[in-house]
Order: sequence, then C-alpha cells, then structure tokens
Amino acid sequence: RILNQAMQTTSQPDDRHWISERMLNDAWDEIGLKCFNDGVGMGLGECEIKRLKRDFLITISILVSIRWSGWSAFRVNFLLNADKNSLRDTNLPVSDICSQQLRNYMTEQEATDFLEKQHVYLPEILQGKGAPMVSPERRLPYIKSKHLHIGDGASGRVFKEVIPSGCYSRDGYTNQACLVLCSIFRNILLTIQQTDINVARKEIFVGDGMGKREATNIELLRNSITKHDHILPIYAVYTYKDTLNIISELADDDLEVFLTGDQYDIIFSASQCLAKLLSETCNLAHALAFLHDRLRETDKNQILCHMDFHTRNILVKDTANDFKFVISDFGLAKVQRDPRDRQTPLNLQEVTKTNARRRAGTFLAPEVRTGSTSFVGRKSDVWSLACIVIRILIRGVLGREALNQFDQSRVNASKSKSKDYFYSRTQEGGCVINEAVEIWLSNLSSKSGQFVRRLLSNLR
Repeated sequence: RILNQAMQTTSQPDDRHWISERMLNDAWDEIGLKCFNDGVGMGLGECEIKRLKRDFLITISILVSIRWSGWSAFRVNFLLNADKNSLRDTNLPVSDICSQQLRNYMTEQEATDFLEKQHVYLPEILQGKGAPMVSPERRLPYIKSKHLHIGDGASGRVFKEVIPSGCYSRDGYTNQACLVLCSIFRNILLTIQQTDINVARKEIFVGDGMGKREATNIELLRNSITKHDHILPIYAVYTYKDTLNIISELADDDLEVFLTGDQYDIIFSASQCLAKLLSETCNLAHALAFLHDRLRETDKNQILCHMDFHTRNILVKDTANDFKFVISDFGLAKVQRDPRDRQTPLNLQEVTKTNARRRAGTFLAPEVRTGSTSFVGRKSDVWSLACIVIRILIRGVLGREALNQFDQSRVNASKSKSKDYFYSRTQEGGCVINEAVEIWLSNLSSKSGQFVRRLLSNLR
C-alpha cells in the first residue's frame, strides 16, 4: 500500500506509473526493511538487511509488486549468489534475452510480470550531457498532475513539466553505482539535483526536417565552450519514440506578453524600470552578437543566425519585480563555419522564409519577404532586433496603450491593410521604412532622454 501511494503518473508516455529511487527509499523507510524481512520470512541478519537496502531495494520492490511467493529462498538465490546473477539493482532492467535467470527463481507468469513491472521502478534519469535515445518501455520522470501545455514554437509544442528531486543529473551520472558515490564524493553529489525543478519541455516530431535542424543547433549551443547568460539554458535533450525532447529553463512569459499584458503594469510603473529595460535590451543585443560571432567549439568558430527573432522567442524571467530577457527557439536557425577558420561567404542563402509555420512576419527583414532574391543572414537578425527594441522603448517611455496604437498604425499605413511590418513596399519593388514607424520614432525621440535619443538615432 505504501509503495502504491508513492507512485507517480507520468505525462510521457501518458498515464504510466513510476517511482524514483529517492521516493522508493522514503517508502521503505516507512515500511521498515526489518519488519518486512520478519513478515515474509526471508530470515536475513542485520548486515544482510543493510545489503538488501544498498543493492536490492528496486529488485524487492518489483518482487512485491508481482506478488512473488518465494521469499524464503531470497537469501540463497539473490544474496549468496549475487556475483553470478544479474538481478541486483545496478544491473536492471533485465532484457528479454537475459530473462532466463528470472525463470530459475519464479514461475513463467511471474517472470513475465517482472519484465513488465521493472520499468515502473526504473524511470529515466534525465542527463545534462549527451542526447540519448530513450527506450519506449521506460518512463520519463514527470508528474502528470503538474503537466501543462504552454505554447508552440516554430517546430514543436511546449509543455511545463516538474522533474522531482534525484531525477536529473547535470553531468550525466545515472546508474545507481554513481549515485552511491554521492555519499562519498561531494562534487558528484552536487551534480544530482536535490529539489523538484520546473522546466519547459519542447516536443518536436523527429521526422520533420525542422526538428533535425533544431537538434543540430541545440547541440552546437550545448557544446560551445563559450556561453552567454541571456541564451536559454538547455538542461537535457533526448529522443523518445518519434519525438525529440528539449528540456530547458522555464520562463515566466515571453516578451510579447510582457510588453502588452496589463499584469506587468506594476513593473513598468517602477521608477527604475526604463533603466532596467535599457539594460536588458543591451543584453539582448549582446546575446545576438554572441550567436553571430562568438560561438566556439573546440577546433572552430561558428556563426549562428537565428532567422526567427521575434518577441515570442524572447523569454522573460520575472523574480521579485525584477526581470531578465533570454533568447530561445532555434528551430529555424542557420549555422555556418566562421570564415576566420575557412573562406566561406558571410551571407547565408535563405531557405526557410516561406515555411508555413513561420509566425514572425511583424519582425521580418525586407530581404526575407516571399519572392525576394536577396541573401539573408546576420543583418536579417539585426533588423528584427531593431524592430523589437523600438517596441520595447515605446512601451517603456510612452506606455502600453501607446504600444497598441503604434502596432495598429503600421497596419493602417500598409497598402494591404493587413500587414504590420516595419517596412513598406515601393512601386518599384523596393522597400522603405514604414511611414508610421518614422512618425512614431520622431514622437518617441521628442519625449525621451539623451541616451534613448542616441539609441533611436542608431536604429535609424
């Protein structure tokens, strides 16, 4: 009963039960191994009970769940023959190929049940290194009651998940042998997370070329020996069935909601808000420059162009009326070798601008428009950044209602009356800055201090 109460239900795959090693330890502390030993008639001494907890806790939990009746022979078959058998916890799960040993100690039905039930007690430990392929039989350590669909990216769906303590290893220590070392070596202990953590899980269909591209880009960011504090931290990556899963830090909102939602009015009303906005805007620019110029693998420099830079892909961490902007979602990004390592063109030939899932029309650079033959690359990201900065400044200086009016004014100035781009098309087929943008920039400049005016001058 106590083991059943400790069970969790995962959100991946749906409605399957699991229990972590820490939860299992807590449950057995409540049950009492000595009382259990006496109750089922194993006849173990004190030292053997300690060994039972150290080496066979998962095994006996599985045996309890299948209602195994051979407890009187446990000492001989498991403890005394431990060097010969594969049923100590560190050797689980037992594969179908190696299951004959099970049949030496139990009936055919019990062996079948053991093979099925073992995965309940062996949830996947998410790893901070590598990108493993998780077997379909394994359970992922998520708590379904706290699972929530929170949005969609360019190439997949995004969920909020909770990973319980002990189910994430920053440095990839996953088997029990390494976990035992945690009690000896503090540096290993610190790599196993000690509390529940809230994360975002992005789920991408692996048969999609977009998913493969994002996986490649994420791997580049993870492997880079240079890091940036304003690029979304990636905790783990794995493939499960037909989906690539990217586990990252959970933000409070995206920048679009932050700028337009009335729930953040109290932050914008603070006297130091504009200074903080300018600081975070500079951090965004610095993070984008890092992607463009400072990614470094062991033997080469890389250039990464985001190609989908807009307010939905900038996340906001809000803590105690403070906030931080981070860049996310690299599903459309393009990567090439830096010409400082090899002579290659700086411009990246555009291949994704007409993709139907692209939602960043507001912030698209003119050269990314449908039908354009222009090259796109880092300058396209810079255009998008400038558009974002203008909206941030209008919100910070003139207010939320002014931002709404600015957004509508771009539509009104558009010949199609349906686009809110920051540029307009000329009769000759060229592009100029949207007339409404020019008007609002002048208005904003007249009501801003010297630093903002200088920034606006550079944006033009």
